[in-house]
Amino acid sequence: FVKEGVEIGLEEKSREGIRDFLSRYSFDQVTASVHYLEDTDPYYEQYYRGKNWKEAYGRYLETLLRELKWLGPENFDIMGHFDYVVRYAPYPKESILYRDFPGLLDELLSFLADNGKGLEINTKTYKAYGLRTPQLDRDLMIRFMELGGEVIVLGSDSHKSRFVGDRFDYFAQYVKMFGYRRLGHFEGRRLKMVTI
Repeated sequence: FVKEGVEIGLEEKSREGIRDFLSRYSFDQVTASVHYLEDTDPYYEQYYRGKNWKEAYGRYLETLLRELKWLGPENFDIMGHFDYVVRYAPYPKESILYRDFPGLLDELLSFLADNGKGLEINTKTYKAYGLRTPQLDRDLMIRFMELGGEVIVLGSDSHKSRFVGDRFDYFAQYVKMFGYRRLGHFEGRRLKMVTI
């Protein structure tokens, strides 16, 4: 039995199309992410041009928060790869850390926690990109739980079959260290939790 999910790329200019798409189809789970802002994808150098790391990462998080609030909690289940922006960034600062954006991250994590939404741990983000290897911030994971968050979802962003579920065992044990005892997914848009 194969579940049907979709990842929605949030962007202000695409709001009408997103609403229309979601009204026409049904899925087991809907992941909402940002892949495009300021007329480019953070995969490309253009996004980072003229910005320091804090501006680049901060604008990405602000966009993610704004678009999730616009979409509304009734229309998605999981926030996808909140730190996608660090993968291809040109800065030595290789990770989004809670201590660098406490107010903004509190607002984002509280929005998820208050609405029972999932925080995706996207294992593709935590691989080596040249000389940089982004890390999942322990303080952010602890803070999500402090704010009432409990739905952790693992995603591999595989793009190729051999990477499906890549390093799920490792990250399941990693989040367990901070008190999370179950991982979530959605079936028919209903939360299902599985013990680690």
